[in-house]
Amino acid sequence: MSDTDEDENVCAICWEAFTQPKFLRCRHTFCKSCLKGYLKKTENSTEIKCPICRGTQKLNKEGLDGLLDNYFAHRRLPDQPELLCCSVCFEEAILKTCLHCLEKHCPTCRQSHKLALKIAGESCEYDADSESDDDTPVDFDDKDLTDEPNVPFTVLMSGQVVKTQINVKLISAFKVKSMENSAEEDQNPPIYTIFPKGDNRFLIIINVGPEIVEYEPDGTEINRLTFSGSISDMRETANNRILFVHPKDPFVLEINGQNRITIFAQCKGCRPITLAPFQDGRIAVAGFVIPVEEKEEKEGEKAAMLIIYDKAGKMIRELTEGPDGPILRFPMGISVSSFNNNICIADQDSRCAIITDENCNLIKRYDAGRTFREFRFLWNPTEFAPIAVCNDPDGNFIVANTADGLLHVLDPNGTFLGYILTKDAEGFGHPAGIMMDDKNRIWLGDRLDGKIRIYEISSYKNSFDVRDSEQSPYHRFLQNR
Repeated sequence: MSDTDEDENVCAICWEAFTQPKFLRCRHTFCKSCLKGYLKKTENSTEIKCPICRGTQKLNKEGLDGLLDNYFAHRRLPDQPELLCCSVCFEEAILKTCLHCLEKHCPTCRQSHKLALKIAGESCEYDADSESDDDTPVDFDDKDLTDEPNVPFTVLMSGQVVKTQINVKLISAFKVKSMENSAEEDQNPPIYTIFPKGDNRFLIIINVGPEIVEYEPDGTEINRLTFSGSISDMRETANNRILFVHPKDPFVLEINGQNRITIFAQCKGCRPITLAPFQDGRIAVAGFVIPVEEKEEKEGEKAAMLIIYDKAGKMIRELTEGPDGPILRFPMGISVSSFNNNICIADQDSRCAIITDENCNLIKRYDAGRTFREFRFLWNPTEFAPIAVCNDPDGNFIVANTADGLLHVLDPNGTFLGYILTKDAEGFGHPAGIMMDDKNRIWLGDRLDGKIRIYEISSYKNSFDVRDSEQSPYHRFLQNR
């Protein structure tokens, strides 16, 4: 077959659109999985012969991963896996076969099966694990099996009264890869938004788009979409409307059932960054204030605002400035409490979580004990850089500090309750996106390594029955000196 006969939009091995297209030195492109199967049929695995021109190319130690990606090739979506019944729970799901016992397991049973084999000292690998290059196996650190994690030193020095400590364990972790980056660009895009789609599937927005990838909790990629513009946040309202924002346009946009995009609301004077729904269909939006042309914005000074819309997209209220100037400066995440409709905004530049009521009245600035440390002239061992927030089923806020990876728990009025801790060796990484799903699992998107980490609550302890002065870790630290 000559080069002129080749259809550039399909792989010459499988004759379908490409999946993970790889360049050979001769400039012919093939699916990575096709090259893997082709290479298995050859005697020498250190070099590959082009199926078209028969040109030979040596492979480096990375094998097929060392070949360049062809980002201009026409790609096809991953095939929809077949649904079968799990050998353990008998639920219909996408299954993988355990190579240890040859049973087929659903994603939920798969994780518990892996953990059981880990405890028994046996290795566990599933048939699809070695074939899927996008899966990063979960390393269940042995320390997850101990009673509870050690309280970090930064917590002891915060001066805050800890009433609740929630311990979680890692149940799944996988790396999200971008198809938009070239081989020379950073391959670890930050993950700011995790969006539940239903049927135990979730949408991950890579960086600020345009890629949206649909995943299962075990890291199985189901679908990949590309929008024409960027997306900084996406949410579903109580009346099943899917809304999203991106800071380039002053609009809240809606995706309808035909995947058509329409304007839900106009953000006058604001470039929206993040949004959150109320239970009655209203929307809270936070974003940058657009400077008035006649009045230049002062260098190094940012101003942001909070806007409340009714369920029809009409603006009800807004919050811009307080007595001392702008209340918000760089809002990165927002959440509405299901308990009392209070709003929590993770503000990166203010180093605070801002709590307001549904009428945009300021209730509290939570600074993770910074004011206490400054007042007591204590050394500040860490920064508080909140850029993600969600709420739990009780309406409490969970604020992620990307500086040290700690998760802070606040009640619906912004009062500090305690921390969420893990004994996993990697900790929480540098969380930039956070969500609690309907099974009370905590999903974290990392801003540095491009990973999604999923945790489930393993234990907790409350200290409501002791005096506040004795609850403080800082108090206990001083008493034990």
